[in-house]
Amino acid sequence: MGKDLFLFQKFELHQKQGFRVTTEACIFGAFLAQNYPAQNVLDIGTGTGLLSLMYAQKNQSATITALEIDKNAAEQAFHNFEKCSFGNFSLFCADGLEWAKVTESTFDLIFSNPPFFSNHLLGDNKYQNTAKHQTTLTLEDLAIVATKLLSPNGQIAILLPVYEQELMAKTMAAIGFKNTFVLNVYSNETSKQIRTIAIYKNSGELGIRELFIYNQDRSYTTNFTELLKSYYTIFENKNQD
Repeated sequence: MGKDLFLFQKFELHQKQGFRVTTEACIFGAFLAQNYPAQNVLDIGTGTGLLSLMYAQKNQSATITALEIDKNAAEQAFHNFEKCSFGNFSLFCADGLEWAKVTESTFDLIFSNPPFFSNHLLGDNKYQNTAKHQTTLTLEDLAIVATKLLSPNGQIAILLPVYEQELMAKTMAAIGFKNTFVLNVYSNETSKQIRTIAIYKNSGELGIRELFIYNQDRSYTTNFTELLKSYYTIFENKNQD
């Protein structure tokens, strides 16, 4: 399997034009699919379509709208959606903030793995800059989109590094959204926290969980294996959907 193709159990992800698959993004996709079923779903900054595909695998009746501002990545996502044997996808090559101004759609669930570097030097790769830096979509923009497009009881799920998620929580609180669930992700029990998955909605109490990817011997933890057993090909002998 080449670097431009990532094989999952039930779909394949071509990623020549997009930001490549990360473990943290796979955790995010599997966590959402398992715990937050919804009918009308919006994926902001879909890249090559990873989160939408993971979500659709477990929620095949969901209508998923995917937004991607980068033309090359959007074309790759379209190809990945077309090759998938399940899912109801609509894809728009558009800026999320501008698209929110003109659409009349609302969504029960919005999710995003947004650009998160706000004060870092940009590199030479234009796509990587768009995918990783807040050059086209700021956290404030994402909050505005949520207020415009979420249904009354809808919720938005966001994957970010720890510090950026703290900023996002303050931004969402300023517009009346509460942080109702947090999944703190660690490489192992002795490592620093590497990512935070947060769920925001207009009401609710806060719940907190932790997920460790590796045991100390570098084998996958039971919790990680259970979460990804329906996706990763290395877990195909496990019980699956």
